[in-house]
Amino acid sequence: MKIAVCVKPVPDAAEIRVNDQNMLVRDGLPLIMNPSDESAIEAALRLKGDGEVCLVTMGNLTAGNVLKGLLAHGVGRAVLVSDPAMAGSDTFATAKTLYKALIYLGGFDLILCGRRAIDSETGQVPPELAVFLGIPFVTNVTCLELNGKRCLKCDRLLETGEETLILTPPALVSLCEYSYPLRPASLFSMKNAQAKKIMILDMKALGQSAEECGLAGSPTRVRQMNLNEAQLRSGDCEADARAGARKLAEMVMAVAASEYSPKKLPPRKNTADSVLSQERIRRKKILIIAEDTSQDTLSLCAAGSALSYDMESCVILLANTGTDAELFFMAGADKVWVFDVPELPPDDSAIARAIADFVRKLSTEMYGQSSVEAILVSATTRGRAIAPALAAEMGTGLTADCCSLSMADNGLLVQTRPAYASRLSAEIVCERDRPQMASVRPGIFQAALLDESRHGKPEYLPFTGICRIKRDSFRLFTGAGHLRNADIVLAAGKGIGSREAFTWLGEIASETGSALAASRSAVDMGYAPYSCQVGQTGVVVRPKLYIACGISGSVQHLAGMSGAEKVVAINTDPRAPIFDYADFGIIADWQDVMEIFLNEYQSL
Repeated sequence: MKIAVCVKPVPDAAEIRVNDQNMLVRDGLPLIMNPSDESAIEAALRLKGDGEVCLVTMGNLTAGNVLKGLLAHGVGRAVLVSDPAMAGSDTFATAKTLYKALIYLGGFDLILCGRRAIDSETGQVPPELAVFLGIPFVTNVTCLELNGKRCLKCDRLLETGEETLILTPPALVSLCEYSYPLRPASLFSMKNAQAKKIMILDMKALGQSAEECGLAGSPTRVRQMNLNEAQLRSGDCEADARAGARKLAEMVMAVAASEYSPKKLPPRKNTADSVLSQERIRRKKILIIAEDTSQDTLSLCAAGSALSYDMESCVILLANTGTDAELFFMAGADKVWVFDVPELPPDDSAIARAIADFVRKLSTEMYGQSSVEAILVSATTRGRAIAPALAAEMGTGLTADCCSLSMADNGLLVQTRPAYASRLSAEIVCERDRPQMASVRPGIFQAALLDESRHGKPEYLPFTGICRIKRDSFRLFTGAGHLRNADIVLAAGKGIGSREAFTWLGEIASETGSALAASRSAVDMGYAPYSCQVGQTGVVVRPKLYIACGISGSVQHLAGMSGAEKVVAINTDPRAPIFDYADFGIIADWQDVMEIFLNEYQSL
């Protein structure tokens, strides 16, 4: 099998700096290999058989030095795509350039990528690249293997479980971090790697013009970049394990007692919204892509509706699963469409194509101009794949994982997102192309206030996408609830010491109605599965209460849990950084504390 692996050397997040012009200072930053790209390389080496593995990266000549080191792991050849004109490329321009490079190199059966780079954390390039290549893709994969002579079988990690999918090459797959630890390089292979030459492809070799790449070919533009400091909490600390455990039990009981129930506005007459005038129907639209009718999705609908009164708020629900689509009208939508399929198809490229077909059809209402001004997607696992594929289909820009949105009077959507383990925040706009697109972090908006006086009738649409991926099976995660939506998260770090300790914490989590989580270090040590990992390269959570057991508090972990309402840290080291970001700290052995806590909790 002939396999291309698209890799990205990235600056070490701990070393980043911003200059007086709010621009990232890259000069002199040490480059490291993106963790999920290492999984992609190892997976390729295992699958290639009698074929070859070719690494492809886009960057300056310094990136070529990183490629040189990777050749020592058994890779056949490496290609550096480099040209001064390519500087400043956004994900759209990057994917377009990599597409040109892969076409130039020709004939790959499989394209592998890491699921996302730790500098930008967008995960957009793999889906965009697959759309440009016209091949199916699967993201967030934890296991990839051949299924017979011509098929691939892969396990995709989702919020609620893991599904097994079957697809036929040529295809693109992006892999999760640590799915396949990269094999060590021998001294002999290191010596051989130094003798190998790296092919360099510039703009001229790829047949690109200056207008197609770099800043000129990028739909999105970073308007401003700021250095973030993690919010210090520095709460009280307790050195007595029994007193700390008793207070922790009270905090857990308080969260359990405040179980969430959706708020609804009192019914009121709203005849102006009941029947839409023809003039209002022809207005520009804000389109929300909805996987379901969850609280996060309804909140996104309400936020989208509030962005601009002058625009019509519309929703596309991606499957007719029997859920109450009328809830979107109560959340502020003026129009709701539903794809008439019984479940969400497994092929994200097919979903993106179906949405794009419909959006283009809507443009006829504006006499050939784009009637959709902005598209918002929830940044779930599937949303992170569908959104960039849709952006590639529409030929427009996308800002991923936004934590703030606002709209100027001229309709320009100002999108703010984190980067580099949330140490930076970037303000991004898409001035030239329409529609403007953003994927939005679940949980950043307040719960939607449902107005029961607003009603409407959803319209059902034919699904025009062609599915090239088959769902073989689905395994639902067991436990108290999914991490992203849990009110209480019980998290374990390297300090717990063993897999058995993690299993015991899981029993406590089940007893208390908590979701079980882990730090990257605990996952690396084999104590916990990757599906439980919270942090920059894992799940981002915003529970009412986050309990950190044996976690030191690295910047990568803080990026995944800093949105918690309350944080309790348990650690024997009084100088552990996690205490600076906790509302309440217990300086004691985590096992002693949790044993007492369980007894206290059961007695309350």
